[in-house]
Amino acid sequence: MAARTEPRRILFVGPVFPEPTSSAAGVRTVALIEDFLSRGDRILFASPSDRNAFAERLEARGIATVKIGPNDPAFDAAVREFAPDVALFDRFMLEEQFGWRVAEAAPNALRILDTIDLHFLRRWRGERLAGAIGKRGEGAPVEAETLAEIAEAGPGIETEDCLRELAAILRSDLTLVLSRFEMRLLAERFRIDPALLLFHGFAYPPPSAAEWRSHSERRHFVSIGNFRHLPNRDATFWLARELWPRIRAKLRARGENDVELHLYGAYPPREIMALDSPREGLRVFGPVADAIEALRDYRAVLAPLRFGAGIKGKIADAWAAGVPVVTTPIGAEGMEEGEGSLFAGAVARNADEFAGEALDVYRNEERGRTLRDAGAEALAKNYGAAENRRAFLERVDALLAEPGALAAHRARNVFGRVLRSEAFGRTKYFSKWIEEKNKIVRHED
Repeated sequence: MAARTEPRRILFVGPVFPEPTSSAAGVRTVALIEDFLSRGDRILFASPSDRNAFAERLEARGIATVKIGPNDPAFDAAVREFAPDVALFDRFMLEEQFGWRVAEAAPNALRILDTIDLHFLRRWRGERLAGAIGKRGEGAPVEAETLAEIAEAGPGIETEDCLRELAAILRSDLTLVLSRFEMRLLAERFRIDPALLLFHGFAYPPPSAAEWRSHSERRHFVSIGNFRHLPNRDATFWLARELWPRIRAKLRARGENDVELHLYGAYPPREIMALDSPREGLRVFGPVADAIEALRDYRAVLAPLRFGAGIKGKIADAWAAGVPVVTTPIGAEGMEEGEGSLFAGAVARNADEFAGEALDVYRNEERGRTLRDAGAEALAKNYGAAENRRAFLERVDALLAEPGALAAHRARNVFGRVLRSEAFGRTKYFSKWIEEKNKIVRHED
């Protein structure tokens, strides 16, 4: 492999400027930026989002930012001027809108798609849950069998969203997948060539046991998550309206009247804030600057996710904080240590199980310690920052090592070549049509 002689130019294209204090996705994007900065690479972050404090944070670190439009040829000029060696798209929708433009303006740039999660899987599950809930309101209970069917991801997930996301994966040179479950789904069910995929989870430093609190030093239950993310919103309402009343009733039956449930998360809407009820032992505190530090003081983290995809930042944060986790099959999905291994936490399949597991983890010091230690081990094995960085940058280097390496890689991706051909340029030509229409409108104005 030829040695690098100068820094590379890295183009990030994201829906927003990364918000590491608001979501796991923001933390993830910042980690990828850090991977490239560790080698002195130059970065341009492009987003249709308005410039804000998060853009200013990037600029303070020497990262250039630019606001872009989905049908604006000015983006093409910016790409040609920057001449990226690597273009990384945050989510498949951005690849759809801007991938063909990058391919034309910088044809030799390695194009990487970061899935965050498989959107089609999350949306399909959300639609199934919404159908089961009907008009009964957010967080309404559903049958355990329904939850099991949603988690199975069986027949019917081949939706239009699915086809769009698979097409984006095939058009890309490399796709980053955070969940082991989703790696298997793509490779086995949809026959995506493993050479196009890289398992690349969250990036955490080694857990620091010295910062963990003892069982007696920790109190109360906690749940955390960005409330704009629909799986978190549903989980919060289910927790507040069905699970917490069951847990609290059992606590009060044993005289434990002062145990509370605390809810944290960015962008809490009015209806979430309205759940705050000191009388019922349920407190809503909204956003927090440091999730891991906030979690350290709690006895158990509750993550009652009924739909979703990818891996869960709240669970990894709990492991880093030394706090045991109670979740569902959806929450545990893809976060096992390896093929066939168990999830490092308590997993419940219905409301009764969830309440029982939450109480047991809360009261049982030995079990809580066992789950805490298992979580720390899972974090180190799957989400070690140094190892994930090494694997990612090695794959990038391998694809850019020699002048013909990327071309040979693309030649082997036959279906990708088909989708990149003129015959399948639907998004490209629709975008160009809008571009020409906008020119006419500006001329008439």
